Amino acid sequence: MAAITLIAGCAAPATQATRAPQPSPAAAPAGYACSSANIFSQPVGVPVRQQVSLGDTTAVLTGTTASDGVEPSALRDGVLTITRDGRTTVTLPLTAPAGAPMVDLFILETQAGHASTDDETAGSLCLGRFRDGAVPVALLGLTTGGAHCCVTVRAEPVGGGATVDHAFGNYSPWFRETSSGPVLVSADNAFAYKFASFAGSGPPAQLFAWSGTAFTDVTRQHLDLVAEDAQNYLALYNDPSQPEKLGSLAGWVADECIVGKSAAAWAFVDEQQQLGLPDAADYPGAGGYSAALRDFLAARGYCPP
Repeated sequence: MAAITLIAGCAAPATQATRAPQPSPAAAPAGYACSSANIFSQPVGVPVRQQVSLGDTTAVLTGTTASDGVEPSALRDGVLTITRDGRTTVTLPLTAPAGAPMVDLFILETQAGHASTDDETAGSLCLGRFRDGAVPVALLGLTTGGAHCCVTVRAEPVGGGATVDHAFGNYSPWFRETSSGPVLVSADNAFAYKFASFAGSGPPAQLFAWSGTAFTDVTRQHLDLVAEDAQNYLALYNDPSQPEKLGSLAGWVADECIVGKSAAAWAFVDEQQQLGLPDAADYPGAGGYSAALRDFLAARGYCPP
């Protein structure tokens, strides 16, 4: 009778080693770093070198100082070089942003530098990783000139790709750390001169992150920072030493609408108007300042009409 062989299972070949699963490499954490050595206090015609590193990425800005007619903030023959893992990924000559006759550098501030009253070290070049595991982007602060306008941030993807210039206008952005990664803090240019002088205007905060291909508005993802901005404007409005009130009040209402407190904000505005707002004569007609502000904020998408 033929022998019967029972097969209970399939064993791995004797030559095949059993391997334990390997852990995935940790994603590079979100963060940013900025160069020092701004050129505003340097003489014209000297070499410029700003360098910054973030993890395995290094960006270097070189050129020669030139004058924009006011100060040595322009850069002649500028070149941006980016290396990653020791390999050069980007080498680009710098060109002026749209509307500018020359490459005119501007400061990109860190959170610590923004809090300082006298930061003489801040540079114009930063590297940012806006979320864990993201490829960093090189950011360069530029300006088209003017007393406080207009600032452009140029984004240069580390791995190559299209250069992106974002016009921030009057309100130069600065880095702010959050639990999800850094953001660039700027403000809404539409509020400049709208209800007060430029110095008395109250533009609500606008927060931006880099998506990999563009700057995106992430203001409504950080309501804690919006609420902080609102409290700053309310403090200015209540400060008796502040000569202009209506700009601060406008910024406060805009922020309060974003965080979902529009009803209480409008009740406060109406109460203040009944008590006699300063500069109320600038807003004649039915509803006065309150009506003008309601129309403006509704048009800008801050508060429901």
